[in-house]
Amino acid sequence: MNNKKLIAEEELKRMGYSRSFLASLLLAVFLNVTNGQPLVPAMFTFGDSIVDVGNNNHQLTIVKANFPPYGRDFENQYRTGRFCNGKLATDFIAEIIGFTSYQPAYLNLKTKGKNLLNGANLPQLLLSLYALGARRIGVTTLPPIGYLPGAITLFGAHTNECVTSLNSDAINFNEKINTTSQNLKNMLPGLNLVVFDIYQPLYDLVTKPSENGTESR
Repeated sequence: MNNKKLIAEEELKRMGYSRSFLASLLLAVFLNVTNGQPLVPAMFTFGDSIVDVGNNNHQLTIVKANFPPYGRDFENQYRTGRFCNGKLATDFIAEIIGFTSYQPAYLNLKTKGKNLLNGANLPQLLLSLYALGARRIGVTTLPPIGYLPGAITLFGAHTNECVTSLNSDAINFNEKINTTSQNLKNMLPGLNLVVFDIYQPLYDLVTKPSENGTESR
């Protein structure tokens, strides 16, 4: 396994991903390392700003991300136009399974109104992907959104505390994801659908920082 993959593994650990999740990825790497090719022919990521930081370089707008500090953690501090300082968890996962470039953002200008609601429907999305030939799909749960700075600012009642009601909403949503995913696996032959729990690792990272190699400030 090369240095880039080792760095990607360490970054995923720092982001709070569980050892079992990392172990499954590392197993994939060892199975794949013999021929030096990516484990899969392509990787498509669907989601919000947690996995897609956008890119509007092709649009006429003053809101751009092609200047510092955007991209400062990339090699040579390259500004890609993505609204982030460096790689996301999805970028590290792509590196671990053998890809050497970062996923470009896809923008469909028709994605608005009812089209957005249709696209945000998880079962419909998975059924559409299955119809297109996808058989190996990973779905992540919601994180503990009550700890997000934006959530605390908007709904924290002028405190610096977790918004527990939002965490409860995330837990309920995640339970429905697991149920829906199991139903789809039972319904669709050959579908390998995996739900990645990011709620608990991130919750532990926030509530038990010293046990997870971080500190609270």
